[in-house]
Amino acid sequence: MRCEMENLDIEAFISMVEERPVIWDKAREDFKDRNKTKAAWQEIIDTFIYENLNEAEKAEIAKTLLQKWNNIFDSFVKSYKKNKTLKSGSSFRRIRKYIFHDQLQFLAKTIEHNTTTSSISQEKNTETMAQQNVDDSSNEGDSQID
Repeated sequence: MRCEMENLDIEAFISMVEERPVIWDKAREDFKDRNKTKAAWQEIIDTFIYENLNEAEKAEIAKTLLQKWNNIFDSFVKSYKKNKTLKSGSSFRRIRKYIFHDQLQFLAKTIEHNTTTSSISQEKNTETMAQQNVDDSSNEGDSQID
């Protein structure tokens, strides 16, 4: 059983996942549907399971494939974010891309950071901070013992 997983074609495995966006595309409505996600994973898992395997061996293959995907995904995200935050200039050091970076580009849209906006206006925020500074400075004088 381990032999089949050791010979796993990672690029083919990634393609199988890519063909099933319910597994990876958080923007999809059906991403949250556990039944659809489980069915998509089961389609992938079934390609690696042979009829002569017992239930424990099938479960082990399923577990191994899910762990493999999590490892691939996490490694890509780490590499992607590290390369996004590189600074240019004389201290620029080239970081090697993750080995499956090109095959995993379909995930890039799922890990982009959304910009956030404050619900507090800038004027009110400045006003609040100024008031806190006044309060802090008045409290400092009260706590001193002469």
